[in-house]
Amino acid sequence: RDMKKSVFKGLLATVLVCAIFAMAAGDVSVATTPVSEAVSEEVFAASSEEYFDIEDGTLYEYYGDAKKVVIPNSVKVIDGGAFWYTNKSVEVLVIGKNVKKIVPGALKGLKNLKEIKVASGNKYFKVYENVLYNKKKTKVVAVPAQLDQVKLSTKAKTIGAYAFAGSKIKEVKLPSKVTKI
Repeated sequence: RDMKKSVFKGLLATVLVCAIFAMAAGDVSVATTPVSEAVSEEVFAASSEEYFDIEDGTLYEYYGDAKKVVIPNSVKVIDGGAFWYTNKSVEVLVIGKNVKKIVPGALKGLKNLKEIKVASGNKYFKVYENVLYNKKKTKVVAVPAQLDQVKLSTKAKTIGAYAFAGSKIKEVKLPSKVTKI
């Protein structure tokens, strides 16, 4: 993965230098269409894959610095270390429509996370009261770190490992159905 990043960064630098020289020579014009008119959110998410280390459908690391991160549709699994080290800026995370597994602790490093969303069409996850659950809302998967209070679904039976990791929440009233933490 580190080799891929190095090669990619080298190619990107080369392309940028060539583009600068071409613009200086007047051979290239710059498009002025706003991004919102030029591409849809789904296309933007796919083009943002340059900030993700993805192999065979598994997201191993996000190393961008956006406040809103949309997990690309090519991702099926979010690995346990995907957000552990470099993500102090992420405030909103959108779980992609094809994500079917989130390894416990995968969102642990998102210290400034305020909101989690799930893309339309995702068959495995759901958000209720800004808490990420499995689709049936029987397992709490993750709670944004910046929440200071939370209301859990009465259907919750399991609190997943690391679900409250890094959270500012000091007290939680557990639903009566919770039998596993």
